[in-house]
Amino acid sequence: MAVSMGKPLVIWEHGEHIGNLNSFDFVNDLIYSTHFLTFGHTVKKKYARHIGSNYLKEVFAVGSTKRNIVRQKNEIILYATGKWQYSRIPFINAIDQDTRLYNSQKKILSYLSEIGCEHKVTFKANNTPGFNEIPFDCQNIHVDKTSPFTKCLQKAKLVILDAPGTTLIEAVSTDVPLFILSGRVPWSESTIEILKKRAVVVDSVEELILHLRTYIKEGTYPGDVNDKEFLKAYGSIQSISEAKINTLSVMDQVFVSK
Repeated sequence: MAVSMGKPLVIWEHGEHIGNLNSFDFVNDLIYSTHFLTFGHTVKKKYARHIGSNYLKEVFAVGSTKRNIVRQKNEIILYATGKWQYSRIPFINAIDQDTRLYNSQKKILSYLSEIGCEHKVTFKANNTPGFNEIPFDCQNIHVDKTSPFTKCLQKAKLVILDAPGTTLIEAVSTDVPLFILSGRVPWSESTIEILKKRAVVVDSVEELILHLRTYIKEGTYPGDVNDKEFLKAYGSIQSISEAKINTLSVMDQVFVSK
């Protein structure tokens, strides 16, 4: 309604947008917004390709006002998974299928059950009721369906992600070792390249478990937990106050100066 009346419609990035260029063709924000605010500079470039399509006029990288996450303990192995899609999505390559998630959970949980007697393991299921059922035995594993991921992250000594999305942006903002199973959505080679500077990124569950075994036994980790390149590209390294200043400046351009 607002756009049809010639009013600006500003949307601020509300989650991760890590997928390759083709996956951006399915982003609903592009259909409605006249101006878009992103966390990082790489997402800005991806959205800027669509300026002139539909109603989009300008894109700004302003950062994020989400609170900074500080690890308070080095206590748990945190495995965070995604939600089941069921029939909510079209059958397109940009969207993950439930078969992949099922197979990933089955193998990862089996491994974590083996080491659960020696390590504290938390399986962080998605918080959405009806889309977070767990069809596997979780022996020696604490299952959490209600706590925010960021709260669990504060206690993590390593993080495993099989459906990296917003959880990846949040985790990469800390110095926790990350073990990432790719394939949820198509990623570009450049995205994978910079993420590998920070995290373990693999295509198969078997390779993921191999890296986990090596790290837990020997402490071998190929990434640099202090590398910020991926965070700059897709997340935010700016303070909350800086992000607010940037956003107010954009609002002035869009609403006041027009």
